[in-house]
Amino acid sequence: MRRYFTAPFRRPWKGRKQIVEGWLGRKDPQGQWKFRYTVLAVTARMSFVRGWTTYVNQRAAYSNLWIIRLDAHGRCSEFVEWWMKHS
Repeated sequence: MRRYFTAPFRRPWKGRKQIVEGWLGRKDPQGQWKFRYTVLAVTARMSFVRGWTTYVNQRAAYSNLWIIRLDAHGRCSEFVEWWMKHS
């Protein structure tokens, strides 16, 4: 079962269908944001990614940390987003 946590302690979206529906239900319009990232660490079962998101029209910026757990076949089995709004 694939799980996607939109925040560390929220109830996750479960399974491909629910995850895709969740993504599409809260997507941001193209051209209104900028994103960059760097991979912090990769192991056989886990990866960590740091990201920075800026919303151009809202003048809002966020720092992101993604924790990505992989199954025995190297596919994502769990994805956790940690994000913080810049003050």
